[in-house]
Amino acid sequence: MWPDPMDLASGCPFYLRCPERRDICNRLAPELVGLGKGYKMAYLPRYADAAKCEKGIPVDAKSRESRADSAT
Repeated sequence: MWPDPMDLASGCPFYLRCPERRDICNRLAPELVGLGKGYKMAYLPRYADAAKCEKGIPVDAKSRESRADSAT
C-alpha cells in the first residue's frame, strides 16, 4: 500500500506499511538520525523509552510543510 504523496497521514509517512510501527508513530514524525557515510534513518521504535520518542517532530501543519519542502 503506497500513500498518496498529496494526502499523507499524520505522523510517520511509513506508518501504514511499517512492520515495526507503534501507536506513537501515528502521532510523531521521526527525526532523521545520521548513520555515517551520508546515510540517515528516521525510526521511532529504535528508542527504548517514551521520553526519547518525544524528541520526534510533533505532527501539525507546519511540520508537515517543512517535511514536504525537505523532500524536494
